[in-house]
Amino acid sequence: MGNAVAHGACADYADCLDIHEKASFRKRKSLSEKKHSAPEHSHTVIETRRFWYIRCMAKPVPIGVRGESEQKVEFEHTLTYHNKALPPVYSTPHMIALMEFAAFNALQPFADEDEVSVGTAINIEHRAPTGIGALVKAEAVLESVTKRFHVFRVTAHNGLEEIGRGTVTRAFINLKKFAGRHSKSSN
Repeated sequence: MGNAVAHGACADYADCLDIHEKASFRKRKSLSEKKHSAPEHSHTVIETRRFWYIRCMAKPVPIGVRGESEQKVEFEHTLTYHNKALPPVYSTPHMIALMEFAAFNALQPFADEDEVSVGTAINIEHRAPTGIGALVKAEAVLESVTKRFHVFRVTAHNGLEEIGRGTVTRAFINLKKFAGRHSKSSN
């Protein structure tokens, strides 16, 4: 898997399809993956016994890309809002959501028009409490890319100290395909 495909730069998705069809990818019988890149983009061709598709990335995402997100802690972001027996401090789910938005903000400039990134995994530690009125800032830094998965190192600060850290993994999805699959599963 992962052999290079030699040809000139693809002008667009239709051009990619034409080039790969001429390269006889449809005739191959085994499961394989072909990758190539041009100055403007890179993509992967996945082949199975009968079907193949191309995942074209117009803008490869560089390691180290950063995203940020911030939120002022209001009552509805606290544990007390969800359960009166708990203290009025920033909840872990809200902190994780803020970290996810930071990673989303880092990736979105690299998404194609019909794409968006979604979360696929989280591993977060909530290390310190934060009260109502504090401004929490989250930062996400891309550490690695494995196939379609983008792993971010994330942190959250309340202006005084780090309150959380960990990793968030995201992947691009095609909105039309996702909506189609979601509508089928909800019927």
